[in-house]
Amino acid sequence: EKGGVLSMAELLLVGRALRNFEALGSWYHAEEAKVQTDGGVLEADVDGRTCLVLHFPGWETMLATLSRPMPEPALVLVIDDMGQKLEPAEQLASLPFPVALALWPHAAARRPVQQVARDMGLDVLLHMPMEAMPRKNGTAPNPGPGALETDMDAYAMEHALDKALAQVPTALGFNNHMGSGFTGRRDACRMLAGLAYGRGLFVLDSVTRGNSQLETSMVRQGIVTASRHVFLDDPQGTDKVLAALDKAARLARKQGIAIAIGHPHASTLRALERWENREGVAVVPLRRYVWHLAQLRAGQFGKPE
Repeated sequence: EKGGVLSMAELLLVGRALRNFEALGSWYHAEEAKVQTDGGVLEADVDGRTCLVLHFPGWETMLATLSRPMPEPALVLVIDDMGQKLEPAEQLASLPFPVALALWPHAAARRPVQQVARDMGLDVLLHMPMEAMPRKNGTAPNPGPGALETDMDAYAMEHALDKALAQVPTALGFNNHMGSGFTGRRDACRMLAGLAYGRGLFVLDSVTRGNSQLETSMVRQGIVTASRHVFLDDPQGTDKVLAALDKAARLARKQGIAIAIGHPHASTLRALERWENREGVAVVPLRRYVWHLAQLRAGQFGKPE
């Protein structure tokens, strides 16, 4: 039993342990090995017999959303560049559907924004700065302090990652801020995947370039990961964002799930407030999709040879 504040990262670590338990059930050819959630409890069963129970007081709502099957079609919305001001987080928290907030690690309002997310049941990602490709004029965009660089050794990269994660302790994982230079380098992405392994983190590739190596490297390391499908506000403008939201919803209906990323621009916030979701897709919390992916991965991992 564990009381007090439990971060989503800790919850994902528990999930990793329970998914390993499910895999063991497959190895031992149990007829059924599963994890159930009900009333703030995670329960592991094998062949109908309860073998492990963990209690999480105060997390009933979080666990209840994980226990429900993933609807299809489903749409996940992530808003990057959060933490500079509190007001955008409050606006996003008032929407009739969930969004995940991706916070810069050194943003001035990162702590109150995390509290808003906690209070309103919104998921949080670390918006990890990463090296960008040079512009056509040869100048290099500045991703901000603490960025991951392609020339870092493992020690320097781990230090930067640890420092950033410490600033956003409620994060269930991270995605890349900029990073067109970093994510194009297989060696850098594989080093990062090795450093991320075993932390219970989810990794979202923002796909800021073609042929990104980030998702592929994380998959090779066995880390639960996904990639962005639609950018909502490139270009900006309320009507353009509304059109992008409709595009993301159509894509979700076509392929079952879609992930769309936007930014806290005034036009994006207005569009989210006005969006009518004519496709009728389910807008789900990021954590539900992460849990869904983790269960799929556990099922693949647990299959007998």
